[in-house]
Amino acid sequence: MKKTEKLRLSPRALQQRLDRKLAADDLRIKKSRSVRERLDVGEYWLLNTRLNIVGDRNVDLVELGKEYGVLHEWEEVVED
Repeated sequence: MKKTEKLRLSPRALQQRLDRKLAADDLRIKKSRSVRERLDVGEYWLLNTRLNIVGDRNVDLVELGKEYGVLHEWEEVVED
């Protein structure tokens, strides 16, 4: 049997897919840019764009991608 390779996907590409999917719910994925912000809300977090508040902290991109159907079983997220 031949092992099939998974399609490599960057975290930024997954973030863009999620942003397009979550726009209908007035949500966006944000990545923390400072150490202080990372301590407060985690590496990735959800922003409610209508109310301009944090929707969810410590978001796991891979799990969220699978939940919303934008990350398929033949794809894997890899850091650069």
